Amino acid sequence: MIVLEKCNHVKINDDAIAKLVHTVPGHQFAGMTSKTGFNRFDSSVHFIGKEEKDTIQYLLVLDAINFCFWPDHDAVTEEHPIGLEYEHVAGGLKKSVERDGIEILSAENLGKMTGEKLREMLEWPRELPFEEVRAKRLREIGEGLARSFGGEAIELVKAAKKSAAKLVDLVVQTFPVGFTDMSRHTGECREGQFFANEIWFLKRAQIFVADVYGALKNSGAGEFTDIDKLTTFADYRVPVVLRESNILDYHSEYLHKRVDKKLNLVIGCELEVEIRCATIQAVERIRDKLNEKYSASVNDKCTAVTVDWWLWEYGEKRRDDTNWRPHHRTRTTYY
Repeated sequence: MIVLEKCNHVKINDDAIAKLVHTVPGHQFAGMTSKTGFNRFDSSVHFIGKEEKDTIQYLLVLDAINFCFWPDHDAVTEEHPIGLEYEHVAGGLKKSVERDGIEILSAENLGKMTGEKLREMLEWPRELPFEEVRAKRLREIGEGLARSFGGEAIELVKAAKKSAAKLVDLVVQTFPVGFTDMSRHTGECREGQFFANEIWFLKRAQIFVADVYGALKNSGAGEFTDIDKLTTFADYRVPVVLRESNILDYHSEYLHKRVDKKLNLVIGCELEVEIRCATIQAVERIRDKLNEKYSASVNDKCTAVTVDWWLWEYGEKRRDDTNWRPHHRTRTTYY
C-alpha cells in the first residue's frame, strides 16, 4: 500500500504481530476460519427473524446508521448516565421490530424517516449524534430499495450471486451517498507535482456483508464464496487494540498528542487516513501469520472479518479501561 510506504505518522511493528499471533491457541484459530468464523457474530444483541429477508432488512438498516456514537458521551448527565454505543442502536432497532413488526423497516417507512422518529424507535433519551443525517441515510435506503429491489434488502443480497465483493459494490452503487467511504492520500511527488491516490475503505458496506454472513451462518442468502475478499472494518476500536498491543506505533508526536488529548482529526486528513490504512494492513498481516501457523492443520483459513471480530470483541471488553489510551476522534458518518 502506497500510503504505508509514504507514511509520516503511523508504523506497523511486525515483531508485535508475531507476539500477538503466538498467544492464539489452535482451538481458537479453528473457530475463526471462513467455515466457522460466523459463530463470532453476536446474535444476542441483534434481531434474527424467522425469515432471512427480515434479518437482512434489519441488518441493512442497522449498518446504514452504524457510525459515530462517541460524541453522545459529551451529553451524559446524572439523569442519563450512559453514553451511546453500538449495542444501544442494534438493540433499540431489535426491540422496535419485535414490538411493531418488521414492517416498521419497510422501504416505504424508511423513505419517510425523520430524526425524531428514529430517536423514538431507538428509545434514546436525547438527540442522537448526526440525528438528521442518520435519518437521511435511512431515507436513501428506502428510496434505493424501492427503486431497484422491490423494497427488499434480500433481493439486493441475492443480486450479488454469493459474492461478498460484488455485494459491497452493489451496496455502494445503490446507496452512494451513505456508503461511498473513500479518502485521498498524497502518495508521491515528482518534479513538484503531487499525485493523489484514492483509498476505498468502504467500512459500513463491508460490515453489512459480514453481518449477513454471520447472522445467517454462511448459509442460504448469507452464503458467500469469497468472504476472504473483505478487509477489516477500519473504525475506532480495533486501532486502539492494535496500538495497545504495540502493533501500531503513532510515532509522530503531532499524531499521538492529538489522539491522546482527544482532539478532533478531520475526516480525510493525513493523520486519520494513515490510522485507517495501517489498521487494515496490520490486520492483513495478523491474518497471514495466523494462517501460516495453523491453516494446514484445519484445512481452512481465517479471514480479515474474523480477525476483526476477535480484536473488536477484546477492545469492547476493555473500552472503559482507564489504563488504555483513547481512540482517535473523527466526526464522520462513515464509521
